[in-house]
Amino acid sequence: MLAAPEKTTLAGWAIVAAHEIDRFEAQASSTAENVRAVFQRALKSVGSPVAHAPLLWMLWFRFERAMFEQLLRKNDDVGSRYARKEMAAQMERWKAVSLDGLRCLPWWRDWVLAGLAAFDRGVDESRRELRDLKRVYNVLHERELRVRVEGVEELVDDILNAGAGDSTR
Repeated sequence: MLAAPEKTTLAGWAIVAAHEIDRFEAQASSTAENVRAVFQRALKSVGSPVAHAPLLWMLWFRFERAMFEQLLRKNDDVGSRYARKEMAAQMERWKAVSLDGLRCLPWWRDWVLAGLAAFDRGVDESRRELRDLKRVYNVLHERELRVRVEGVEELVDDILNAGAGDSTR
């Protein structure tokens, strides 16, 4: 593990992260929490020089997505409450990485699109879906990015037309 996160380079963190992922996949004394700790230390430490590195964020994003897809395959025919909870928890971790990365990489279109794919998976309830999309919108708004949503113009027109129809009665 690198000693001083604020003095390390992108190459150093990429090597450490890739090594930890390899150890995890080989089941050689590493856990998913160890992998997450490496990414958190590299990307979320105060003053980290690699906090805005797309490579590391994408490695972390792909790791969390792979963990979710592995659970999905494993629990495909198991409908137990524990399996659903485990998948929901992993989905939240995947979404959290997406949002955290969005705060550091709002300028990278591919990141925004990859993150939206995370928010599009595994949605059961419409209220939850709207809450998640609102979180994405709030992060984009924090970064003063314009968001164009198709259908908003038609919705506004419908509301205005419905209001105009009520006032003529």
